[in-house]
Amino acid sequence: MEKEREAKEKEARERTKLVEKLLKEVERERAKQREKQLLKERERKDGGTPKAQRVTIKLKVTPKPSVGEKTEAEESSVKRIASEESADIVDKKGKGKAVEGSAEAEVNPKEDHGEEVGIWGGAGWDSELSDLTSSGASGSGSAGVSALPTPPASVGGTPEVQRLCTIARCRVPLPPFSLYRWKCCSACRKQYREYQRARLGRVAIANAAATAPPPEGPVGPNGTPPAPPPLDLPAPVWRERAERTPAEVEALRAHTAQKEWERKENLRALELAGVHPRKYREPRETKEDTEENDKGTTWTVATAAALKQPERRVEGARACIGRLCEHVIPSEIEYDWTMCGGCRGRERRKAERVLVKEGKLPAPAAGAVLDITGDFPVVEVPKPGRCMYADCGIMMPADAEGPAAACEQCVRRRTAQRRMPGRPPGSRNKPKPKLPDEKPLSTQTPPTDAPEKPLEAPKKRKRVSPYPTYQCREILLKDFGTRFRGFIEAQSYYFLIRGGMGPQPPAQSMFDFSGEYSVVAVDLDVVARKSEIEQGVHNVKDAFARAGGLEFSPTSWVSILGKPGGVVTRFACVHLVNVFLPIRVPGHQPNPATTKSMQGELEIAVLPDDSHKYFPGEKTIVRFRLVG
Repeated sequence: MEKEREAKEKEARERTKLVEKLLKEVERERAKQREKQLLKERERKDGGTPKAQRVTIKLKVTPKPSVGEKTEAEESSVKRIASEESADIVDKKGKGKAVEGSAEAEVNPKEDHGEEVGIWGGAGWDSELSDLTSSGASGSGSAGVSALPTPPASVGGTPEVQRLCTIARCRVPLPPFSLYRWKCCSACRKQYREYQRARLGRVAIANAAATAPPPEGPVGPNGTPPAPPPLDLPAPVWRERAERTPAEVEALRAHTAQKEWERKENLRALELAGVHPRKYREPRETKEDTEENDKGTTWTVATAAALKQPERRVEGARACIGRLCEHVIPSEIEYDWTMCGGCRGRERRKAERVLVKEGKLPAPAAGAVLDITGDFPVVEVPKPGRCMYADCGIMMPADAEGPAAACEQCVRRRTAQRRMPGRPPGSRNKPKPKLPDEKPLSTQTPPTDAPEKPLEAPKKRKRVSPYPTYQCREILLKDFGTRFRGFIEAQSYYFLIRGGMGPQPPAQSMFDFSGEYSVVAVDLDVVARKSEIEQGVHNVKDAFARAGGLEFSPTSWVSILGKPGGVVTRFACVHLVNVFLPIRVPGHQPNPATTKSMQGELEIAVLPDDSHKYFPGEKTIVRFRLVG
């Protein structure tokens, strides 16, 4: 077992190394592609054009009848052109065979082929026709162009591959490399940057603890110094702006600038990407306060009122950064914090609970009541047209009355924190039921002259029926027909495989079906409506006969139930089942046809149904048995 495990581990390590090697090669190829793309983009930006290719153009010229041989100047010019062309051919390694042939033709001037060759010096595709003249005697005589050069293929940039975020669980599209040079999106960069900072901080603390000198005091059982006793520290107090030191102000300014840069970077990346990442959270929807007109993004009524009316927002208003909070707060000039009062109080209490758990703060007294009304800061002198709360960045509507009025979002926040009867202040859970001998809290003193409430009658327990419940009669009949046809087919297959009835009769089989359904009735007195009930029972019996191909006898037995007050009716039937026999063997007598007789009984009970709180009902229970 150990050898197999070692072999598997070795194989896994080799596979991991191979995958890492392949990933490195892929990254290397991607880097090369990015470098090529950068070079092409730089050439495109600089306005550079592809190098001009050297092209040979053959011009057919009629030979001069009066001149038999060329002059010395013409021969020297032809030799010079041929030498330059041969050097260019050697550099291109076989790309100018036509040029070579033309050069050889001009080197041997005595062999007159009836044509002269003019060589284009590659001045560019924008040159005039005068640049294509031959050297020497090309000016005399009429020349015709025999073949035009094919233009060079356009060297266009290859389409850039769509980049994706390298984080496997994100994989959102990234902007082009020229606009966004990072390999992951801004949201993932922010997350990993914060994680890296926290990790480096933990590593620094661990290194400092490892290099610290050993303690001089008593040592604990594990070689570590004993934990110091918990300090009786006061609760953390938020300092106002006037009490901050210059260093704290500078650190706060740098922190604000960093957060603002990260926010702008995230917005820029989202606009360039065009697709929101998975971590992007849409505004929260509520079941109660939603606007039906806004089909795209549903905001709460309080926030939508401020967003759809920009004139109602104060200058520089922003949204609270608290989790699942959409409270609009004023600008940084009026309001120092980035969260509303409710979120700040919640974060402060969370920090206090952590300090209490670590033993740095004393635990609160037993029975202490939390009052969260102090989390909402109220301005001393309300400004005209503004809300009474300092953390509100929405202007008051024109029809507001009173100097200490509150806007829509503050009213909604205040009513959400309203204490319900029998619910202690600050608690959001449902109150526990009080026992008869339980004493109330000291903060809630019930009046002594209040009369004692009588005990309520126990609630009626809902009865559980032993029969399957169907929504209506049609669904019950459909299920019955499906099950009955399946039973008959199973019987046929059984006799077909068995080879017929045989000398001994087969064992008896039984089909059983039961179910119930309820309808709204006039009243719960079923016995008083016996005639109507019997008519409905016969309708149910006929529907069962049609669904299963049965034929019930016209005789029925009716019984009256005393306590529930119901009516029970029974019907009987005889059903003949055709038995499928195997194909007869040639030369033997045919097998006689055989049928199987089965006895059936249908019971329909109609009972009152009082399960609903307001409407009386009528329950119909159907049971069918077929034995044979």
